[in-house]
Amino acid sequence: MKRIAHTRLVAAVLYGLAMTGALTAPKAAHADDLRGWTLRGVLGAGHSTGGELTLESGDPSAYVQTVIWELGQGFGGGFNAEFRMNNRLGVQFDLMWTTYASDLSIHTVDDKQTTIDDRFNQYPLMAGLNIHLTSPKSRFDFYVAPMAGWINNAALAMTDDGIDGLSVKDDFGFGVMAGVDLLQGQDGLWFWNATVRWLYTGPRIEVTAEDGTSTIVDYKQNPLMITLGAGFRLF
Repeated sequence: MKRIAHTRLVAAVLYGLAMTGALTAPKAAHADDLRGWTLRGVLGAGHSTGGELTLESGDPSAYVQTVIWELGQGFGGGFNAEFRMNNRLGVQFDLMWTTYASDLSIHTVDDKQTTIDDRFNQYPLMAGLNIHLTSPKSRFDFYVAPMAGWINNAALAMTDDGIDGLSVKDDFGFGVMAGVDLLQGQDGLWFWNATVRWLYTGPRIEVTAEDGTSTIVDYKQNPLMITLGAGFRLF
């Protein structure tokens, strides 16, 4: 029910933005020469599509026997800058951040269980090639893009006897994005923006016990994020 409510809310916001653009936005003033920088600031909600991670040590003598980690809904934002090379192509640079609800459960060899409810912070630094599909004279600028870059993962808090630390390694990632700019104002230089991003990433998770043993696994997180924001054209 919560997911349905979130979907309806996002749909309602997108519909409202579309109606605003349709009623008030004129055509771009320099539609025949779309070259230069575009700046955007966004806020959004994310969700890990990788499911629950269950990590088994495989060593009966290891202190850490099982790790169960599940990420919930996340919220974040970011900034991006696109250099428009022509009417159809642009290069975009993304700096995003997302904070996910994190539920971590650790089972040790002495039948001890530790559960940690924390926040997991992630900072994707991505670049993409935007392919603009609509006419340069349109008040709706719809674009799609393949993306690739580096994803910085913050460490999870770990306070437990017998466990020295838990780290989530940084990882290379790639994905796809679809977005739309709804031009506003007399000259069409500022706009509302909405995007959907999906990233494929598999960070390596390592749990280290005080006896020096480590348990390592690759986790396919694959986050999906929907953002809303505003931007400005510098051309």
